Amino acid sequence: MALSERQMKFIMERYSYGGIRITSPLVRKYSEQVPWKLVLKNILLDASTGQKKFSVFCLEAGVGKSLGTNEVIIEYLRSTKGKGNKRFLIVKPFSNEVNDCANVINEVCPKSALAITTKEWIATYRESPRLIIPYNIIVITHSRYIDLCLDDYLRATFCEGREVLIIDEKINFPTCSFSQSIYKNVLNEFPPLLDEKLSKLCVPILSQLEILEMQYAETYEIEIDWELFSELKELVEICVNEGTLKRDIIGFFEKLEVLATNRAIFSGGNGYERQIRTFNPRHKLWGLENNVILDASGNLDNSYRNSNQFIIHEYPRLADYSNSKIHLLKCGSSYSSIYSNRKEYFKKMCGLFSERYQSDKKALIIVHEAYEAELREELLKSGFNSIGIGDDYNDELIAINHFGNIIGVNKYRDFNQCWVIGTFNLPMDVYALKWYQYSNNAVSDFMSYSSYCDRTSRKFDDPHLEQMRKSTLIGDIYQAVKRIQRNLLPHAEIFVAIKQEEIFEAVANELKGIKRGEIIELSFGNEKKKSERITATDKILMHIKVGMRKGEQLSKKEFRTHPSVDLSEKNLARNLRHPSVQHWRDIGLFDIVGNKIIKLKEDWEL
Repeated sequence: MALSERQMKFIMERYSYGGIRITSPLVRKYSEQVPWKLVLKNILLDASTGQKKFSVFCLEAGVGKSLGTNEVIIEYLRSTKGKGNKRFLIVKPFSNEVNDCANVINEVCPKSALAITTKEWIATYRESPRLIIPYNIIVITHSRYIDLCLDDYLRATFCEGREVLIIDEKINFPTCSFSQSIYKNVLNEFPPLLDEKLSKLCVPILSQLEILEMQYAETYEIEIDWELFSELKELVEICVNEGTLKRDIIGFFEKLEVLATNRAIFSGGNGYERQIRTFNPRHKLWGLENNVILDASGNLDNSYRNSNQFIIHEYPRLADYSNSKIHLLKCGSSYSSIYSNRKEYFKKMCGLFSERYQSDKKALIIVHEAYEAELREELLKSGFNSIGIGDDYNDELIAINHFGNIIGVNKYRDFNQCWVIGTFNLPMDVYALKWYQYSNNAVSDFMSYSSYCDRTSRKFDDPHLEQMRKSTLIGDIYQAVKRIQRNLLPHAEIFVAIKQEEIFEAVANELKGIKRGEIIELSFGNEKKKSERITATDKILMHIKVGMRKGEQLSKKEFRTHPSVDLSEKNLARNLRHPSVQHWRDIGLFDIVGNKIIKLKEDWEL
């Protein structure tokens, strides 16, 4: 039954101003009867968010939101209403999409759209940026949008006379970090004559990180020799201009300056590299009078839910997956989970692939970038020869790619199978920083790093941060599986390798009507044995070194039941006798007297 005029008005008003969440059956029923292009047109042309708010339109991936956006703009430009009125700034993830968007619009409305990629910017507009102003539409990349955060004059030029900002996919702002490995990489590039100055600048910062680990610090502002920093930065700029040093080195100094002027999160220790990380507070969303983010997984992403800056517009899922099936390969698939058993991991995965692959069909396999070549070699051993990797794919039967290189990609649209066998996990502190970035807050001293559970679980105790972690992972996997069968009646077979069933179910629930297939439990090598042997002793030593004060005494029960230890009585007794623990007792870090564990010294005193 068609919507009444009153019902249609209700839905369109919600899309225009308050946002709409597909929660109640009535709202869902109404929304399904409003064509998504009409909703998109309403959000783009009739609504007004104001400069500090953003509409997030969550249209299903593969339905055609980019094409639909072009059509709305072209129709507007060709109309009487569009003559000399609204002007647009469109932000695309990659350069090829920038050019494609401008070309499509210019085919119908000549000289209306200007594509600005690095090539055009350097050749023409860097020296004369105001030449861009007359164009009705400017199309830029995510990276240029991020750069404009730091340049008030150029940003004003790009915004001048424009009312509508359209961001295709979520903007992921960079973070700034410093560690010993980063320092060493820069040192390797440095002119020998400046090595000593760089060491004088950086070694004291590394010493600060060492102290932070001993204090179990969570957030910190590093101290820096500003006079030496300025002198060295000036010398570096001279070397870069003379061509004797790579321009990337200037970026190192820019990030170090951000770290030294903003509170940062410390992470590391217990076998992980000491590192401090923050973000540039100037890296944040900026807008026009009407701002729209087109994000297929926007309804899943917790970034948009922690601030009143975002108006979320959900649209019902359109594709009918009743002829498709999704299978769970239950195993760890993070980079570190695969690393120690990767030969066995890829051999088993290729065995499963061989059993289920149909020779006349095409398959996309998503894995970590570092493992793409290794996976290809194992597939070749299994008898598969038609394999393309990443951007070099050229119509082979099997395509291998990685997260970060697939958003918006359409070249797999007719593939029949998708295998997600490598899930991408960000460092835990990055989830926290991104949550803070999208809530428009700085890293504060109450942002507790103790909100982490133990590293082996890779979970947050803080519910906001934990939802941020989960929603990022769910969104990434959803975007991956939506690369194939991009039509309204897909016939797809999907395999997802992940240990957490709740993540798998959340992805499956976004694919309307999909059938659940097999649950295949996989284990690899000495995974379990390694976890028991190393994790228990690690927990014991870390709690003594970091969790106890010098002179503190704990009963064995108090010690083993502490959340950071959590061991049985038998397990504690066995691991206290382990050579790696006994070594620290022998050199005087702690002692055991009767039923008491006593911390005698700080580990740095030994």
